[in-house]
Amino acid sequence: MNEDTILKTLPDGHSNRRQRLMVEVVVPTLKEVMQRKRNEAALKAALKKPKLKKQEGERESLVGQAIIDSRLALIGGDKPFEIGLPRAMTDQSVTREFMARTYGGSMQATCPTIGEKNRRRHNYDNFTYLHPAYHPHAPLLPGRPGLFFCCSGGGDWPGLQRVFVRDPDPKLTIWTYLGQYDIKSCPSLTKEEWKSLTIQIRAHWGNEICRQRWGGDVLLRIQARKELMPGQQLTERLLQRVQGSNRWKTVTPLEVTDAYDRGEEHIGVWTLKCVGYDEKFQRELCAKFPGWAPPIKEEEKSQHLDGVKPKVKILKQKNPALPQQKHEDLSDDKPGVFES
Repeated sequence: MNEDTILKTLPDGHSNRRQRLMVEVVVPTLKEVMQRKRNEAALKAALKKPKLKKQEGERESLVGQAIIDSRLALIGGDKPFEIGLPRAMTDQSVTREFMARTYGGSMQATCPTIGEKNRRRHNYDNFTYLHPAYHPHAPLLPGRPGLFFCCSGGGDWPGLQRVFVRDPDPKLTIWTYLGQYDIKSCPSLTKEEWKSLTIQIRAHWGNEICRQRWGGDVLLRIQARKELMPGQQLTERLLQRVQGSNRWKTVTPLEVTDAYDRGEEHIGVWTLKCVGYDEKFQRELCAKFPGWAPPIKEEEKSQHLDGVKPKVKILKQKNPALPQQKHEDLSDDKPGVFES
């Protein structure tokens, strides 16, 4: 049987001839190399001083306005939810200590776990506290929409979230209830959208991902990719091995921004749409908080027994600052993963 006869018996498109592997090496031009070096130098300079400049009263932006508008358009733009309560009631703010002692949960977690005992007592759950310093695109007023950004994407948040936001004035440690929010996952930033951000914003992301514990998964994947053998895939087993070695803690901010530049990592985005407002809950806050005061500490109790009346500050809406004290976890269960 000759070669032509053999080839006719093979399926279409197949041949028994050995295929030759061609390796193509793409050499960048001098112009491309020089531009890459300029970009790296500018990014390194920004990484050394990543603080974003902002005007008085302006919120620090993590992304450009075009990105914000495109994501908000998915939930109808910036149209607010109509609330029936008067402004004087919706403006009533509270402190995290009051919320923790009254309803349970951690005083630091973004999404504190409310223990079953407290849930049975008041039937409230899914508290979410957004700090403008960490979530600058969160809504600031009751009923308003907003965006939530994180170092990588994920699914929709389960159920409706009872969202609070801290006053943007750093001197005021007060939080305002905004409403019941549906938090939905939307398209993460594309590689092109990421590259459209200013160098300062990208440097800010690189530094924060290395500094904050919520960036650990990103650092883990970046380090694991560095240890991949040719043709090897990123597996859960490899990630676990890298995690156990703690080598992921050596990943630098520049390596982080490079991973986003290559499209290996993507900034995750979620929309926050107000779909309801718990008037009964807000009326409770208006009734309970204005005359509330923190419990007397043990040393103050002893002073009281000795005839020295302890100074207890009655907290009001416009003067709510608490004295400095150590953080205390008042949750029945463990606090939430994210912190603010």
